[in-house]
Amino acid sequence: MTEALPRDWWTTRDVATFLNVAPSTICAYAARHQMPEADRRIGREPVWRPATIRQWHKQRPRRSGEDTKTKKPHPMS
Repeated sequence: MTEALPRDWWTTRDVATFLNVAPSTICAYAARHQMPEADRRIGREPVWRPATIRQWHKQRPRRSGEDTKTKKPHPMS
């Protein structure tokens, strides 16, 4: 029997949606160890707790000139 994914876990696609990037970007970040290790794997799918991704995202370096104050909050925030 396959274990159902709890709603409080984010897949690669969920993380990509939160960060407004392509899922392939998340795969690349993970392969280059530029993001937290998955909190868990369900089958072959890495999953993260939303708090893990939010905390990491807050600490990510920003490109100079990027105005985070004018950015609209993401609906998954």
